[in-house]
Amino acid sequence: MAYEVVTARFRTELHARWSVFFDHLQVPWAYEPATFHDSAGTPCRPAFWLPRERIWFDAEQEQAPAWWGHFAAAVCNRGRELDLEEDEQHWGEESAHGLPIEVDEEWQGQALISLGGIPDGGSRNNRPHDGPWHRHRDMGMFTDNDAPYQWTLCPQCGLFGAEFWGYAERLACGCLDDRKVSNSGDKRLLAAYRSAEGEMLARLSTASGPRPGQAAYPVVREALVDQEGAALAQARCVQACTSLGAQLRAELPAGAYAEVSADGDVLCAGCPGFVCDWCGVRPAATVGAVCRVCDPKVLLSHHRTRQLLDAKAAEAGKASGLPGWEIHVLLNRVLGIRKREQASLALLGEGLTLVEQWIQTPSLIPEIGTARRRPALSFSAS
Repeated sequence: MAYEVVTARFRTELHARWSVFFDHLQVPWAYEPATFHDSAGTPCRPAFWLPRERIWFDAEQEQAPAWWGHFAAAVCNRGRELDLEEDEQHWGEESAHGLPIEVDEEWQGQALISLGGIPDGGSRNNRPHDGPWHRHRDMGMFTDNDAPYQWTLCPQCGLFGAEFWGYAERLACGCLDDRKVSNSGDKRLLAAYRSAEGEMLARLSTASGPRPGQAAYPVVREALVDQEGAALAQARCVQACTSLGAQLRAELPAGAYAEVSADGDVLCAGCPGFVCDWCGVRPAATVGAVCRVCDPKVLLSHHRTRQLLDAKAAEAGKASGLPGWEIHVLLNRVLGIRKREQASLALLGEGLTLVEQWIQTPSLIPEIGTARRRPALSFSAS
């Protein structure tokens, strides 16, 4: 497995931090994967789509976008008649007089919005009124017509979702039967909130002139992804993805390019890379791969990478019969580091790849007195 450093760009710092929260819990997400329009053609673009949970999630510090109430109603397919007074109270005067928004069935599910910052990851109280959302005005998230909803986990199977007051017995797994269990203060959720709040972020420098589309997404987050070719695909992309076959069919007279080779529909017409095998309009890491919107991959933050490295080092110790501390010493020596907190993501990714090799083949683990910094890892095309 090859771990590569990629960057994720966001419109706001708050959005970037929520992405860390989802990644910490291994919840796949896609950022602004679709734009919807009201009946007058005005666009709205919600922040996160969680495909596994079928949840649209947005987050703002103070006020919901004017289109949110109409969008949430369309996502939930409630078809409710608008109550102007209620809509103005919840979403503001602009929303109350807004126009309906159409959301295709493939994007329907649940819609949630959080107004405020990241919940309190230091809270130790699991009661719904005093848990991690206690600093938020409404102590949770809004749906189209109800609040508060809170992220929760099933204490038995770990299923993730959002329920009224975080009541885990409402989750689809059904593990808790009818027992009322508020689990919005689960220690795993609190750890994810702390990770999101503590993540180091950067802002895009425009001094060298950002590429098209990047200026609107100034907040940058570096992360690891376990997909070979992902970094090169991102570096090559010029934000104008279309397959060579699609471009030729559009440019040539009808019937002049009837036959398309397999390569024609995977090669990008805008850069020396590949396009998604599903949508054909976003970059893919390799031939036949899909993009991170069609099939989102969980990203690893610096903090989560170190946690994973610790877990895999322990696993390598069990596989080899060596004590865990010895694996950690060997790993740090081979990587040439003293403190992993100060190591780069790329170096930690190299460590993950190495320790996975040790787990698979314990005989590759060097003796503690002979371990030295080794050349950077390379990967074969196979």
